[in-house]
Amino acid sequence: MEVADRGISAVDNWKYFPNVEEKRAAILETLQRAGTPVFICDRNILIDRYQELQQSLSTHWHKNVIGYSFKTNYLVAQSGVLRQQRAWAEVVSGREYRMARQLRVPGDEIVFNGPFKSDDDLRTSLSEGALVNLNDHDELLRVAILASRGESVIEIGLRISSNLPRLGHSRFGFSLENSEASDAVERIRQHPQLNLTALHTHLYGDTDDADLYHLAASRLGDFAKQHVPDYSRTLKYINLGGGFPAHTLKPKSREKWNPQPIDAYVRAITDALRPLSLIHISEP
Repeated sequence: MEVADRGISAVDNWKYFPNVEEKRAAILETLQRAGTPVFICDRNILIDRYQELQQSLSTHWHKNVIGYSFKTNYLVAQSGVLRQQRAWAEVVSGREYRMARQLRVPGDEIVFNGPFKSDDDLRTSLSEGALVNLNDHDELLRVAILASRGESVIEIGLRISSNLPRLGHSRFGFSLENSEASDAVERIRQHPQLNLTALHTHLYGDTDDADLYHLAASRLGDFAKQHVPDYSRTLKYINLGGGFPAHTLKPKSREKWNPQPIDAYVRAITDALRPLSLIHISEP
């Protein structure tokens, strides 16, 4: 009944999970070798989900890159299955950044998000060309100091947050509800060795309403137009992430649950961003 209540039939629901009966022999062999608990992942389903997202992005927004969120599952990242599909790495800690590099992901194909980055993390990732989205004024101050000690210009991004219906206001990122975000842009503009090249916003993974993605992207676009000088030339990336809702049973955090096909979310985001004519990076 729970599956029916959320508007997805049982047949549709289970196509997103490994076929346990079909893989019975392989699963039993794995259990005998590894014991429990064991994480079962179907490579074909991962590739199918990735390619569906890629096809949708290619249809609605020609210039795009998909980044896989390492924190979602380290084993998937370490398997290399999505890297073989040319996915970038999206990391939120120094540990994950080092993991990505050990997996031979080039620095310039890593998106470094998250609320804490040590000075060493910042120094390494910036020097290796990663897309580093700063979370707060403390990180911005530390990057400004690092930049002042060197000779080269450093390209950085900012995480932007806003108060969205039902989701409330994220405790991460520079807020649009006050002057935090605009002040950060101005501080970057005044620093001779910092360039703002990316904006990032992040919604919760249980956000099944495509309209909220459209609203978040619209606010990001409006902010760029109002506060980022010559934004159409200087901004290289708009990074929309958080984890688009999976076709699973209803999360405990939700009373109602109706995840849409990935194309619905991609269309909502790209429709909002299209006036900017920018490259779009999306985390699955």
